Amino acid sequence: MSSILFELLKSAVTEFRSRAQAEVKEEEYRIDSPDNDKRVNVSRTQVDSALDKICPSDISDFQEDVMNYREQIRALIPFCSSPASFRTAWDLRSEALNQWDADTIVDQGGQLLPLNMISRIFQCIQQGVELSKNQRLVLAVRHSEGSYQDKLDDLGRFTYQPPNNTAGMLRYRWCQFLSRKLGIPYLLLAIMWFKTQQPVDNELNHVFMIAPARIINYEKDLADIGASLSHPLELQIIKRSDASVILRQLDSLGETDPNIKARSELPEQLAREWSYDKINNTEKGRKIKKWAQSTGRRCPGTSCRNGTTPQHRV
Repeated sequence: MSSILFELLKSAVTEFRSRAQAEVKEEEYRIDSPDNDKRVNVSRTQVDSALDKICPSDISDFQEDVMNYREQIRALIPFCSSPASFRTAWDLRSEALNQWDADTIVDQGGQLLPLNMISRIFQCIQQGVELSKNQRLVLAVRHSEGSYQDKLDDLGRFTYQPPNNTAGMLRYRWCQFLSRKLGIPYLLLAIMWFKTQQPVDNELNHVFMIAPARIINYEKDLADIGASLSHPLELQIIKRSDASVILRQLDSLGETDPNIKARSELPEQLAREWSYDKINNTEKGRKIKKWAQSTGRRCPGTSCRNGTTPQHRV
């Protein structure tokens, strides 16, 4: 039996290929850039070749790509910094990191990670967009501090320009389209690096920060893929916990039962309000206990005397 994810990807590939072939025109597209005005000539052959590369008709192969992308992101979440620390680092507007700035970033929940010649994520690579296996999905976007004037607002939102080629521009729209089709925010990583003022040794002279980000405000781009082909991605830095929720939602789409629906977790404030510690021995808690006793309900776990009818605890 096909999984929910398989069916959604099958539908997404068919629809996106059809729309891209119909809406993308053979013309010159202009890409706004902080330092210059780039232009890309798009041909029908380039569009067809790009579609074969980023959203292949072999859905089984592509579903494996999605799972690989998911695991790559999941493995890096523990190394991610907080949104506040990432914004502080972004606002430094300097290629070098001094000890005072480093201490401030770490105090705000930042993680400064050393250069690593095995992982591309932790290397000083000029390529801005980091792709997943088989180059079908965007895994990360790289930002070399001091080189651009990109803006990161108070809510952690920023834009990231597409590569100046047909496949790169279509891949941005494809990631947005997947977010809509799957009903789950598209998740990627934002990467920054800095030179260290005092290298640990001759080799370790750069440190990195990464943070999870989601694609936002994409509906206007999907209204006409051709008209929006050269548009940037709009991204928002999020917390590690929010990224983990998105990954669990993606996990749920691997189910084969079509009646199982992915559901977002409770908002943090609501979860805290109704947590066991908050409602136990309160008026709200006493009402729940009274209702449980009157209806013969039992606790499913061990908090209430191993599942016995609650007498003194929720």
